Amino acid sequence: MVHILSEVVVLVGLTFYFNQKNKKLMAHIEDLAQRVEEQEDLLQKHDQIIKQVVDHIGKQQAMMQQKVIPSVVSQARSCPRRKARSKRRTPQQSSQPPVRVHFAPEPQKVESESESESESDGDLDAELEEELNDLVEPDDNLKKESQLKKDA
Repeated sequence: MVHILSEVVVLVGLTFYFNQKNKKLMAHIEDLAQRVEEQEDLLQKHDQIIKQVVDHIGKQQAMMQQKVIPSVVSQARSCPRRKARSKRRTPQQSSQPPVRVHFAPEPQKVESESESESESDGDLDAELEEELNDLVEPDDNLKKESQLKKDA
């Protein structure tokens, strides 16, 4: 008898526990469904606003084209037309002979590629470090200058 009673208590406890979990999950689902509906409404409003903006821009472009086309046509009619020349211009002969320029070849360095790459990487690292120091140091120099001005 005690065994059956304990099973009933456990069964009632499990039923109560799952009932509460089910209620919480259903409330959460309803909340999420409401959010989805609100977002759908917001998307529809945004879609309407985008359509209005596109229509407005299209109307403005059509108005601008209507204004530009008549003015271009009237300008084209008012401009006199020129006849095309059939004469070709011949280059004028200069009295001075053309100047020739010769470049001296650069002396070639005998280094392997790995040495030059490592040196350029080292140089690049050093240059970057100097630039960073220069960026940090001006702040310190400004502080020193302002202190010197205050002292003077």
